[in-house]
Amino acid sequence: MNAREAAVDTLIRVIRFDAYANLAVREKASELADERERDFYTKLVYGTLERRFMLTHALSGFCKMKKLPDTVAECLYTGAYQILFMDSVPAHAAVSESVRIVRRSSPKLAGMVNAVLRNVAKHTAEELLPREEPQRTGCFLNLPDFLAEKYAGIYGASEGFEEALPFCIRIRKPERTEEILEMIRERGGNAKKRFENCFEVENAGDLTKTPQYRDGTFVIQSAASQLIARVAAPERGMKVLDACAAPGGKSFAMADMMRDDGQIDAVELHEHRTRLIRNEQKRLGISCISAKCGDALVLDGFEAGSYDVVLTDVPCSGLSAPGKPEIALRITQDDIDSLSGIQGRILDHASAYVKKGGALVYSTCTWTQEEDEMQITRFLEEHPDFALDDPGKFIPEEIKAAVAGCGGMLRFDRKRDGVAPFFAVRMIRG
Repeated sequence: MNAREAAVDTLIRVIRFDAYANLAVREKASELADERERDFYTKLVYGTLERRFMLTHALSGFCKMKKLPDTVAECLYTGAYQILFMDSVPAHAAVSESVRIVRRSSPKLAGMVNAVLRNVAKHTAEELLPREEPQRTGCFLNLPDFLAEKYAGIYGASEGFEEALPFCIRIRKPERTEEILEMIRERGGNAKKRFENCFEVENAGDLTKTPQYRDGTFVIQSAASQLIARVAAPERGMKVLDACAAPGGKSFAMADMMRDDGQIDAVELHEHRTRLIRNEQKRLGISCISAKCGDALVLDGFEAGSYDVVLTDVPCSGLSAPGKPEIALRITQDDIDSLSGIQGRILDHASAYVKKGGALVYSTCTWTQEEDEMQITRFLEEHPDFALDDPGKFIPEEIKAAVAGCGGMLRFDRKRDGVAPFFAVRMIRG
């Protein structure tokens, strides 16, 4: 099985059987022996998912996609993605390889696939876009119409395709920064500083295989996630509750900010995810975190009114979560409404554990107003003992624009801030 065949197989699992893309990619990539094949395969799967709505619109102009067998449909999607978005792949190679795969499972449709992809190759991506809104913005951002309308209401209609954000690392041992940057250069990659201890990394391969990763010198963590930990702003000796902790990145960042001096109770609903936190904590050599399996809506065994900082990084629609492009393909308004109800209950319950003068932080990795501003407006009306604090005090100058005009709330703008559009609020209990 080569990279293109593996990509088609993985996309069928994600689209047809609701597999998680990151898990499916990790599993299938292990079956490819060549590193270049694995890299091409990964880019092809994620790229096809990240351009799904645009590719659907483009291909639907040449054939009826809904009536095609799964393998044929995914060969059209991957072929069209290579033609329109992968400059390194000649169009004729994308066409011929797609036809070859289809010929094995549906030989009678091989000619149709050849004709459709040749028609696609006569156009640019821009020429195949819809002209009307919200479909046009939806194609640029890979969102269904109802989400494209919501997004445009917050950020304005999109004027072009958004490229994937570089992944980031957080350097835990700043004295070894130059060593890490040299290691990245030696691997053929490059690193750009975003703010203190946070670097964007490109083309460096799998950094989890490096000695510096294994010994805990750095972790892989998005810039937005790092910034939310900064908004929590714990200090040495503090008592912190992370009410929805898995996979633990913000707990680890807060522990490093506290210099491993204090107490962090990291609560996670599922035991297997709690074990992941404990295992990573051990790898990083952090002692101040106590990872416990529990429900953020119950919090049995924790003392109310006793925490300096309570972080509620709540379950959300995840529309800004890195590495999860399939979410936008599945989410419905009912899902968002259901999640917003859960978020409100978690926020209400967790607030009781903040001591007077302590901080309550609410955050999401999404941008819908039902899960963000509307949640906070409702909470503050029902909890007059809490008031908004200025998150701008805790974030780097490079990101300060993210709090401008947001009424004391922190909403990252991908274009302006260069980070995923997460949301965060810091509130103080009077």
